[in-house]
This record gives sequence, structure tokens and C-alpha cells, in this order.
Amino acid sequence: MLMAFIAVAEEGGFTRAAERLHLVQSSVSASVKALESSTGLQLLHRGTRAVTLTPEGRSFLPAARAAVAALEEAKDSAAALAGGGIGGHVAVGVLATPDIVSIATAIATLHQRHPDLRISVKSALGGSVALQNDILANLLDVCFVVLPFAYSPDLTVEPLLTGKFVLACGTSHPWAERSSPVEPEDLSGTGMVEFPRGFTLRESTDRELMARGIVRRTIVEVPHLDLVSGYVAAGVGVGFLTEAVARDHPGLVTLQTPWIDMRWTVAAAWANTRRLSRAAETFLDTVRDNCRRAIERDETLFAPDAV
Repeated sequence: MLMAFIAVAEEGGFTRAAERLHLVQSSVSASVKALESSTGLQLLHRGTRAVTLTPEGRSFLPAARAAVAALEEAKDSAAALAGGGIGGHVAVGVLATPDIVSIATAIATLHQRHPDLRISVKSALGGSVALQNDILANLLDVCFVVLPFAYSPDLTVEPLLTGKFVLACGTSHPWAERSSPVEPEDLSGTGMVEFPRGFTLRESTDRELMARGIVRRTIVEVPHLDLVSGYVAAGVGVGFLTEAVARDHPGLVTLQTPWIDMRWTVAAAWANTRRLSRAAETFLDTVRDNCRRAIERDETLFAPDAV
């Protein structure tokens, strides 16, 4: 009953909730009605176009999620004592960036080792801040954010990989053949391709350039590193990218900017107000192993300092 209610609340309707739970809609509806009957609460407003939470439903939802999480943890503990494999569900949030920490590889590895373990991945277009909000709202178990950003004290953050941001332009850009460094004053008024506000790279560039009195011109804002690199390569403007992306993209030229040293760190994050399940810990251990191997094989990556 609780899982049906949570699915309806998160999906905004019985049809999508049934699809998510692999049940028929009537079964989901009956489960929620039974929950409302047993609690004596009306948890949902059932409209013709949408299903929304009542005030009682909004209050009830966090406790329902916690109860389901506790049940999953109990199952994991029992399976461990019995010598069985790891089961349960891990909800993972990722940024709209290349899979630097090899999450796809980690999921494939875990599916082979633990067939009963379910991992769902949600991509956030709102950047690290949006992922943090989903963690604190108990919508995600673990997420991967880019530091630095001002995160909540209710979040545990574990740095995994660090690299550098570099300024790049396309091969058709007037600066493509430039042999001298790009100075701060050169960027004033220069057209730039950037992430939207709320993303760590945008916050970093705003902070660094504004501190030097640089007023640049934002031409395009796109929420994905591949899109930023594509627009820069097309000659739309210059932009900050990870060192590896600038190095590997045939249409990009890395520019010299010795006056600025901007770095990124990918970190795992989870709420420290609740215990991570055995399934989530197993997933994180696999990602950690992938990151250690990535540092060994890629010279643009290195181990981060502890937060």
C-alpha cells in the first residue's frame, strides 16, 4: 500500500504509477484506497486531469518513504545473514554531463553480480542544486554533484574525481590560431557559451570573471557539457569545458589562460539524516572502484582533496 501511494504521489497519477510498479491501474487504486481507509486520512485529491496530494498526504509522504526504506534495509540485512545476494532499490541522481564516474559500468557490473538489485537513474537539468533538493526530499538515495557549490549541512559529500576547466574555442574562431595567452581584458564583451545558473561551472565562471571585472556576453545557455562543446566547436562563442573534452573533441582548440585556475570535483552525495541501505553502499563501492581506475588511466584526472 505504501509503495503504491508513494508512486502515485511522485508520478502525479495512477496510470504512470501503475506503469512504474508493473501493476494494473485498478490494483494501484485499490491499494491507495485501502491505505486511506486504514489510516482514516484522505491522502490524495483525485482530479479529472491530475492527482495531487492533500495536506495530510504531503505530511504523510516522508514517513511513508522512510518506512519503505526501512523495510528494504531489513530485507537486505536478512539476505546478508542468509548468505544471499543483495536486493532492493537504489535511486540515483546524475548531472547532464558525460558519465565521468562510469555509472553505467557500475550498474552493468552490479546487475551481473546481484540480479535482484534494482537501480534507477534520474538526470537533473537543474544542476547540483536540483539534485541536492531531491536528496533532501527523499526522492533519491545517492546523487553525483560537481563541487564547489554551497551544499546543505544535511548532505554528506564524498569527492571522487578532480580535473581542470579550460577555455576553448572552435577551429573557425578568430582565436583558434592564437599563440599568446587570452588575458582577462580579452574576455570583456566576448561572446560565450555557458551552462545556466545553478550549475557549478556557471557559478565558478561567474565568480572568477566578476572578481576580475570582466563583463562577458552570454550568447547561448545549454544544460549539458556535450551541447556546450558543440556550440563552441561550431564557432558560436568561447566556453569553459573540462580538459578531457577540450582535448578529445576534434573541433575544439584549448586556449591559454594562465591567470585563472578553475577546477571541478565530482562527488557522491547523500543525506546524513538517514542511513544508506546496503544496496546503496554496494553501488557506491563499485563507483569508487571505477573512479580509482579512471585516475590511473587518464592524465587529466586526479584524486581530489577531502572536503
